[in-house]
Amino acid sequence: MPTSVNILELSDFSLAEQQHFGRARDILALAVNFPSFRDRVLTAPYKETYFRLEGGRRISLKPTEIVQIISDGIERGTAADGIIDISIRKDPTIEEPVVGSTVPGKLPWRTGSWFIERCTTAGDTISPARHMIHEWLHVAGFVHKRQNGYRNDVAYLVGDVVRGILREIAAQKSDHQISEDLGIAAALDRSLEHLGED
Repeated sequence: MPTSVNILELSDFSLAEQQHFGRARDILALAVNFPSFRDRVLTAPYKETYFRLEGGRRISLKPTEIVQIISDGIERGTAADGIIDISIRKDPTIEEPVVGSTVPGKLPWRTGSWFIERCTTAGDTISPARHMIHEWLHVAGFVHKRQNGYRNDVAYLVGDVVRGILREIAAQKSDHQISEDLGIAAALDRSLEHLGED
């Protein structure tokens, strides 16, 4: 059964931004259901796979467990329903190079206004899809080794898998709904992650 991606709320978004992030949601669903997604997640070069349980204890998960959490749409503390739930609050206080801030296991997360506005203006749908899976993985319970910076972990590498798949789909189909602005992509590549604490 395919994994769905559902937007629960886009708080303080303009209508154009809501529509744009709705398209990003649609292509994120394409990526997580793409035939090679599972294998790419299983074989990503993780240096660590830290996951915070509801009680706060941190464990490492196996790649098979990572794939299962994503395909089952399991936000931390919820049952498997096959739905990745997205809830974002637009936050003008988050400035570049920070893109978003998430408290592990909790919705909504906060995304910087600068990022939302730039993606919408540029017509970039790949970067928001990449951002959404990254932040959702924090909602699922995955954490970085340390605040502001560990790149070879689950949230970053699965985001890279999503980007790679969407770039391939766009190249094969010349689909204008799937596009990426290289300046925004570069901003994501150098972005700092602010991970809130429980």
